[in-house]
Amino acid sequence: MSGYTLIQVYGTVLTATGHIRQFVNIIFFAVILNIILNVLLIPQLGAKASAIASIITQHLSGLYLLFLVSKQFNLPVNIRSVFLYIFSIALYALILFIGIQLNMNEWLLIICCLVAGFLTILFTKTPDWRKMLIR
Repeated sequence: MSGYTLIQVYGTVLTATGHIRQFVNIIFFAVILNIILNVLLIPQLGAKASAIASIITQHLSGLYLLFLVSKQFNLPVNIRSVFLYIFSIALYALILFIGIQLNMNEWLLIICCLVAGFLTILFTKTPDWRKMLIR
């Protein structure tokens, strides 16, 4: 699950329940964070910096919304899912960081991230295909 997906899901919950101002405030601060990251990273990394800033901003905003909505509406948070989500973020960030340092081709970086995502799904058994097929 990506940060963008979390924003869409939990932002929809806030909007549907009439908490639009709260959602807009969170997104406003996400935009400010994105601008700051772009200003700091673009001189060093060029165009890649905007992608990195967007990934960081979306994931942090998505996680914040997940916890906020869960607390506000008394919804359970699956700690295993949160751990896997954070692990995936760290893994992709590590791959991108190493790839940029080694000046790897962008397509090779994409393939490395896809393989890492597939292996994460495979080894963590997420989703559990047996449960999905039984339904």
